[in-house]
Parts: sequence; C-alpha cells; structure tokens
Amino acid sequence: MPQSASLDKVTKIVLTGGPCGGKSSCLQYIVRSLKDEVDPDTGEKFKVFVAPEMPTLLNTCEAGFPFWSTPEHQSRWEGSKMYAQAMLEDSLENMVEQGRHTVLICDRGLPDSAAFCSEDDFQTILAEYHWTEEELMQRYGLVIHLETAAIDTDVYETQAANNSARRETKEEAVEADKKAQAAWAQHPKVAMIRNQDCTASEKPFDLKKEKTLQACKLHLGITTPALLKRHRFVLEQAFPFAELPKDPPEYTIEATFLRDHQQANRVVERRGRAGQWAYMLCTCNTRNVERGMKEMKINGRQYQEFLIDKDPKRKTVTRSRRTFILEVPSVGRTVTHRVDTYVGGPTVMTVDLSPDARYTPPEFMQRCGIKEIIPGGGPQHTLRELAGGK
Repeated sequence: MPQSASLDKVTKIVLTGGPCGGKSSCLQYIVRSLKDEVDPDTGEKFKVFVAPEMPTLLNTCEAGFPFWSTPEHQSRWEGSKMYAQAMLEDSLENMVEQGRHTVLICDRGLPDSAAFCSEDDFQTILAEYHWTEEELMQRYGLVIHLETAAIDTDVYETQAANNSARRETKEEAVEADKKAQAAWAQHPKVAMIRNQDCTASEKPFDLKKEKTLQACKLHLGITTPALLKRHRFVLEQAFPFAELPKDPPEYTIEATFLRDHQQANRVVERRGRAGQWAYMLCTCNTRNVERGMKEMKINGRQYQEFLIDKDPKRKTVTRSRRTFILEVPSVGRTVTHRVDTYVGGPTVMTVDLSPDARYTPPEFMQRCGIKEIIPGGGPQHTLRELAGGK
C-alpha cells in the first residue's frame, strides 16, 4: 500500500430522516455503543464525535429559521446555514485525532437542505458557494435514514404534541420523509431504517435504535447480522428511465482490482459525473467475507499510486449508475433502486429490502425482460465475475 494512502481519515456518518424519526435518541445510543467497540482486525477502540444539527444550534443563538420572512431571506438563511455546517464539520475533522477508528456522527448533512427548500433555491445556493451535489455527497461515507413515526406507527401525534419544535401534521411529516429520501437518493450508501421492520419487537423503538447501530457497525467493518436482504435483477433490454417521474442523474464508476494484499481483496474505484470525481479504496478480508467491503476515501494522487499495483489478470470494469426512489405496490412503500449498466456487459438492478418483504417489479420494468439473479444459479454478474481472472 502506498505510504501516502495510509488509513488516516475520519469516517463521517449522517443521521437523517423525517420528523419524529428518532434521530436524537438514536444518535445518543450509537455514540455510547460505538465507544465500547473495538476494531476486529487491530483491537483498537473507536473514538466517536458528534456534529450537532445546525438549525438547533442556530436556535440557541436566537437565529432560527425565519418562517415569517420573505422567500429571499429564507433562501439566504438556508445557504448561510449550509456554509456554517460545512465549516463546523471541517473544523471538527481537523480538531479530532485522525485515524480509521475516528468516527464523526452528523445530525443531518449538507444535502438535507434540498428537502427544505425548492429545487431552484437549492441550485442557486450551490452556485453561490461553488458547490456541486456530487461534492456534498462525497463528504459522507454512510447515510442512515430514520423513517418518520408518521409511517407505520400510531405514536406520531403523541410525539409531535410533546415536542414544541414539531409543526408538521402527520401528512406533512410523511411528505417531509419522502423529501429527505429524495435528497440523498444519489448517495452510494444509504441505510433505510423502516418502522415496519421493527414491529416484531415488543419495544419497536429499541429495535430501531439497534438497527441504526448495526448499520454503523457494518460500515465500520464490525461483524453484525445482515439488516436487509439484497435482491438483484438482470435486464434483457435497456432500462426505461423515460417512464420514471423524473430522469435520475447518471454517474460513471470505474473499478480496478489490485493484487491481493495480506489476504485481502482490494479494489480502487473512481466515481463521478461531469468531470467531478471521488476516489475510493475498497477492501474485503478473505477470511471474513461476511463483514462486507470496507471503503476509504482517497485522493487522486493516491488513486494513481494504487493503479500501479493493478491485478494484471483482471480487467477494469466500467459501469454507469442511476439511482431513484419509486413507490412499489407489492412492498407497500417507496423503495430505492440502483441500476448499473456495465460497458460491454449486462444491466443489473439492485434493491435492498427487509427479509420478509416481497418485491415484484412494476409492470413497465417487466417489459424489459427482467429476471431475478438467484445465488448459485448461473451467472451472478458480480464485479469480480465481470472483471474475469482468477
């Protein structure tokens, strides 16, 4: 491994979601729990820090959102809030001890602002501060969406009545939840914590907190049970993006396998669009594959250094990716879909659902000749398989 690409970063995890989703309680629970965890590979303990929710912080300064002011003032407030949040996150990253075991939990992230203003206002803010949506997404390694209590529970009205900051009706809370999902739809790693998936417990919210912790542990490479069941489909024809309510943006991902290093499979990726690239080093310990891939953000120079160690027996795999959220009748709620179209290869769609959910592709997808990929039943169209080699 190049010396300049040592694991010296801060892992940033975002908690987001709809009103009364349980962010504050879950944040306290995961901070307390992660401080007791150790890295299974090194035995080092995790150090956990928190970036508080910026609107709450501004309220303590008597500078909360100007509900009754002009649209221009509200847009200016939103942009200033995003700038202050970015400075706070960056300052915390510089202040804390750097290392792979340092975790910064963010109570909402910069892209959340897209859920609280119009698309035109959000694009104006991005232009004013010289940001792109891709850059904002790349700031965070994992996004955890906590579903509002207004969906699949009967406690929203009680919780909202006991919280003076809650202004939304139940219907407005559901809509706010959908907007938060849409704001993060293009992020590559979003863990959805659904209320419906917690109803098997006598204490559903305790299970919700535990699932939130599990998502964090999985991202950090700590062995944990699978939260969701992954369904993968191969399409015989091109995906009909024109039939979606909104055409999702297209990203390019180039994945290159490196020579095996200390019993670990390693892949470097560059991901982006419109000339804006993010670079990642992904590793999977061959002795503990169930932990999944660990991802570490690297810079362009480090990416080029890693390419020197490319596995000559495998080819670089290039794919375009589009991600969108769609209401699926068979599931009874919105589902995040990820469609990867491989250059010179298949088109593969992926959805992650609770183990007991039944997914039937909508009719317009079925016209594309969509077939579910059965583990062990023929071509799997995995990245390793498409790269060839050993």
